[in-house]
Amino acid sequence: LGLKDISFEVKKGEIVGFFGMVGSGRTELMKSIFGAGEIDGGEILIENQPAKISNPSRAMKTGIYLCPEDRRREGLVQDMSVVDNLSIPFLGTLTKFGVIYSKIANSKAKKLSKDLEIKTPSLKTIVSNLSGGNQQKVVLGKWLMGPKSRVFIFDEPTQGIDVGAKTEFYKIMQDIASKGCGVIFVSSDIRELIGVADRIYVMRLGKITAEFEREEFDQSSILENALSDTVSTGSGNCE
Repeated sequence: LGLKDISFEVKKGEIVGFFGMVGSGRTELMKSIFGAGEIDGGEILIENQPAKISNPSRAMKTGIYLCPEDRRREGLVQDMSVVDNLSIPFLGTLTKFGVIYSKIANSKAKKLSKDLEIKTPSLKTIVSNLSGGNQQKVVLGKWLMGPKSRVFIFDEPTQGIDVGAKTEFYKIMQDIASKGCGVIFVSSDIRELIGVADRIYVMRLGKITAEFEREEFDQSSILENALSDTVSTGSGNCE
């Protein structure tokens, strides 16, 4: 499956949903935006300026962060502690002459754990021992250590977690958007997208087939566009 003629926009303070069936290309698109997938052409604009994102490191420096669909394999180091997982992406800001300032790392991790209500016996607890919802909070929390947040990508963030944790995640996404960041929310659950997103893009076979504004949200129409061959792309780029 290849991505074809993809064009969309994410505004500051907006939660943009992406819906599609398995094989629609949603995850491939998100990985490509994060620099972890191949892009043959086109460009990504951040605040109307071209962003050269050739790998995840460049994406992070640009302020684009991805919470991947497979959190256990791609979002966490399972045999490391909560504090280590929270610190990994930005170790450079926590080290000097190759020495990690553990006091600073622990302090930031403690604050994040409190803000996100991560339920863990200790910050030194091995992350694989946490529940699915709390593991997902750690995946998100590590990006909140970032100095320059612009776009957060959540790929199936509520998959495999309980109802209470889902509600917490909706609130977290809304809080992130309220601070002026763009949020991309990928989900195979139409109902949660309708409940949380400001706009929804629908994908099928590597293409965007429709764009829905909030006042146009309709479960049947969204599903129909995910299954049909009709292509009606949105306009613009990531901003």
